[in-house]
Amino acid sequence: MEKFDKKRFRYIILKQKFLEALCVNNAMSAEDEPQHLEFTMQEAVQCLHALEEYCPSKDDYSKLCLLLTLPRLTNHAEFKDWNPSTARVHCFE
Repeated sequence: MEKFDKKRFRYIILKQKFLEALCVNNAMSAEDEPQHLEFTMQEAVQCLHALEEYCPSKDDYSKLCLLLTLPRLTNHAEFKDWNPSTARVHCFE
């Protein structure tokens, strides 16, 4: 049996949480729910900050930081068809 990689596991979970926060943030309107929009962006930034310690490389972390600049997560080619439900399943494949 392979040794459990806690660092890799933590990275996968935090990355998923970060992506979901971005996804929720993108789905909201600043006019409809400004307080909730601010909360999800703060959550995304907190996840990103925590991810720095667990990212496999500095380049990987930089790519995640870049996602904050996009109007929608799905504007990035890698996440074109991304959705939270499917992504959760893929976390543990």
